[in-house]
Order: sequence, then structure tokens, then C-alpha cells
Amino acid sequence: MRQLIINADDFGLAPSVNEAIVRCFEAGRLSSATLMVNAPSAAEALAHAKRQLSHTVGLHLNLIHFSPLTDCSLLAGPGGFRGLAALVAEQVLRADALYAQVRAELEAQLAEFQSATGRTPSHVDSHLWAQVLPAVFQAIVDVATASRIRAVRNIEGGNPLAALATALRIGGAGPGNAWRSAYQAAKAIWFKGQSRWCHYPERLRSHGLFTPDHYFGVSEGLLYKDVDTRLRVIEACLSTLPASCTSEFMVHPGGEANPTGVWYRSTDARIETDTLLSDGLLEVMTRQRVRLLHGYGFGPKED
Repeated sequence: MRQLIINADDFGLAPSVNEAIVRCFEAGRLSSATLMVNAPSAAEALAHAKRQLSHTVGLHLNLIHFSPLTDCSLLAGPGGFRGLAALVAEQVLRADALYAQVRAELEAQLAEFQSATGRTPSHVDSHLWAQVLPAVFQAIVDVATASRIRAVRNIEGGNPLAALATALRIGGAGPGNAWRSAYQAAKAIWFKGQSRWCHYPERLRSHGLFTPDHYFGVSEGLLYKDVDTRLRVIEACLSTLPASCTSEFMVHPGGEANPTGVWYRSTDARIETDTLLSDGLLEVMTRQRVRLLHGYGFGPKED
């Protein structure tokens, strides 16, 4: 039987995102969520993580949006983080210095998480997939190992280009989606190539860190149309997974409010929430012989 982790990213981004993630947790539709401690609504999400210990919460390392917790001059200016392009540039120009600043920022974000919740995050992943960069990846491995964090996301697993093709076949590009499809394709090629070149999954496992066999939700995730289309894409992706494997499905539930300072499509987030809470998702998982895990790589959810 296939084992599935459904992880909600961006916990703490906005009140509507927090509300949607909590609803999905309470409905038993999530394995885990990852929390951005430096996001505008982080305090609410941290309080929930402290209060609801049965809800598995990891750390969503954020080096892209809002303000850092440390003086990481290579990544941020007076207005906060300078974005993914700045990370890529520093990886090329000053990889060692980038590693040092990313590690310090990650340690500060981890300390904030632990101080506010009284627990260690279940796992680590990164906002907008910054961990594809070697310096960021190595900082995550080193801090996770030193802090006894058990797991890290695997951004290589699966075939993101095939998932994108599946989404386009089922839902179509639609008006205004051509540039999004091209962006997703380029991103999928970059992630897969970088991760494979650097042997990321093998390095995680060599450090004793759990990482899923497969990962999806990136390349097809922005091609929303409606709940039915989203369910058909999810089922098509699940059907391609080996019969015995552990996979992570990354989701972004949310609602109406638009968070300040980030690109956010409330319609897509609302469709994501409705899909997760639908009976159709349970039917898809039953047909595809999928068992939802409790936590990030732990046992199956109780009925």
C-alpha cells in the first residue's frame, strides 16, 4: 500500500491560511504542516502548535519574504529579505559566506520555534524551495542533525515534468496560464537536475534523516481550475507512484485574505482547502490504495 504524507506549507502566513490549515488538521486531512516563524501571523500559528501537540508541525525555513531574525546582510536589506534571486546570486558568488549566514538564520528561526512552542519541529523544509541551493541544503542538514530533527523534505523525488504534463492534459493551460506553465516547467527541470547532481536524498539518508521517496505538489500545484479538476490531477499523480513507497504531497490551503508582501492567489488557496476537505479526496485515496500517515513519516492515521 502507498503511504502518503500531506504537508501544508506556509503556516503563519496569514489568518486565512492559519484557519484553513487548522480546519484541515481537525478534519484529519493533514499529516503535518510547516510553520514560518517570521511571517505576519506566526504568533497565532505558534500558539496553535504549542496548544495542539497532536498536530505535527515542522519548520518552514523562510529566507525569501519578510524580515530575518539575524543580521544576514547577504540576503536582506532594510526592507527585509531580497528574494530568491539574491540567494542564487550569493550561492554563485560567496557560497561559504552564504552557508554561514543561512545557518545562523536557521538556528535563530529554530530557536524561536522551540521557545514559542516548547517542542522541536518534526521536520524542516524551505519556503519557495530555497533548499535546492547547496549552501542552504547543507545548512539544513547540519542544523537538523545537531538539533535531533528527524526529517527533511526530499525535493527530488518523483517526476515533476510528468506531473505538470498530467495537470495540463487534465485541466488545460487556460487563459493566462501559459507563463505559469513555462515557469513551472523551468523550475521542475532546475530542482530535479540540481538535486540529482548533488545527491540530496542520499546525503539526507546518510545523516540518518528520514526523507520521503517521492514528492509532488510543486509543478502541478499552481494549475488550479476547480475541486474536481484538482482531484483528477491528484489521482493521476498518485496512480504513477510505486505500489510500496512513502510520498509527500505538498499543499497550500488558505482563504480570502491576501497576505501583504507575497504573491498569493486566494482562489487557488480556497480550491486547495475545499479539495482537502472534500469526500472526493478520501475516495481518491481509497481507489489508489493510499494510507495517510500521521505526522511526517510516522504511522497511519487512526480511523
